Amino acid sequence: MDWPDILRRVQEKESDVTDFKRWEAFPGQVGKAVCAMANTRGGVVVLGIDDDGRIAGVAADPDKVQERLTSFLQTSMNAPVSARPGLYRTPAGWVRFCDVMDEALPYPQFYCEEI
Repeated sequence: MDWPDILRRVQEKESDVTDFKRWEAFPGQVGKAVCAMANTRGGVVVLGIDDDGRIAGVAADPDKVQERLTSFLQTSMNAPVSARPGLYRTPAGWVRFCDVMDEALPYPQFYCEEI
């Protein structure tokens, strides 16, 4: 998944395979969205986009965000979640996205540790 794919999804709005979150929703709401997608047919969680599709960006240092996100995907669920990360700089700030793989069956159901 690359930036043009993300922009297309932003224009199409949220769906069962696309979820927008502000960085302030990390880790709680982001974790729930990642778990839901890993338990179904996969999808993309985009950080730095408001629910209405406005690009808000992530003001935090992109390297630190990457570190926190990677650690979260590997250790905050009952099993590591496979997700391809992406990053794009906009005038509003960085937008980070996670392309969550479909891992529903035969894998165990994912759930987030209490956050």
